[in-house]
Amino acid sequence: MKLSSPDYKGMDEKQARDDFKKRLENYERAYQTLGEEDEEDGIQYCKLINVGKKVIAYNIQGYLAGQCIFYLMNFNLSPRCIWLTRHGESTDNLIGKIGGDAPLSGRGKKYGDCLSRFIQHQRQENEKSRRVEAEAGMAISPLRERTVAVWTSMLTRTKETVEGFDPKEYDIKHIRFLNEIYAGICEGLSYSQIENEYPEEFEARRVNKLFYRYPGMGGESYLDVIQRLNPLIIEMERMTSDLLIVTHRVVLRILLGYLMDIDRSKMPEMDVHLHTLYCVEPKPHGTVVKKYRWDEELDWFVEEPVDK
Repeated sequence: MKLSSPDYKGMDEKQARDDFKKRLENYERAYQTLGEEDEEDGIQYCKLINVGKKVIAYNIQGYLAGQCIFYLMNFNLSPRCIWLTRHGESTDNLIGKIGGDAPLSGRGKKYGDCLSRFIQHQRQENEKSRRVEAEAGMAISPLRERTVAVWTSMLTRTKETVEGFDPKEYDIKHIRFLNEIYAGICEGLSYSQIENEYPEEFEARRVNKLFYRYPGMGGESYLDVIQRLNPLIIEMERMTSDLLIVTHRVVLRILLGYLMDIDRSKMPEMDVHLHTLYCVEPKPHGTVVKKYRWDEELDWFVEEPVDK
């Protein structure tokens, strides 16, 4: 793994190994292990051995410390891709309404069909490249799991987007955590209607989208959605297979913000257009992000530059 580090890019393998062994010697001279003396002092600590193969937690106290341990226990470095997209165009998208549970438009259904074909194509390409590596006797990365999980929200437009996926080949789950932000009394309105009927609410949202909570029973803010996504993010980190998440604009912004390490204050302004697919590949030395736009004429996905 270390040989693939940016530190050793383009360096001779033997030279890189020798250099890293010297690094280890320096680490060993400086490293202070935690032992019985520290335990007697009541210190809290966690040892993570071989990326979660073994976890030792001592004297952990408090909610946040416990959550950190829980997160570390589910962390892994398995090679995998996390695909993320919004649902296909819905009938409410055509008239500018927010929220609701509208079905897909004809164009949205076409996007869903192409999405299923593209993900299947990516799976086949991955298998093909592995076979080529094996036949050439090249160094092979750890095997990917063959299963691909597909997660959607409980809303009609996301479930219809994945209708082209064969449930015999894909592990499909519909999860309420992935539902769009609930707009309370503003559900089913357009932004221009909200501005006319609730001008003070419209202005409050414009000034601070991160903290603004929609009024009415069940109305949510970005922070509320972040809170309900916490368990799902832990499960996402635990996954060792490829994963496709089909969700909504606010949820997609939050998940991409987490995966791409984007400042929380900038999340509400991220551009996440319809019919755009993101591929996030966690790596030991950083995260690789690719962005694909659905070309309606080609009925296929075209890679584009990623904007942070």
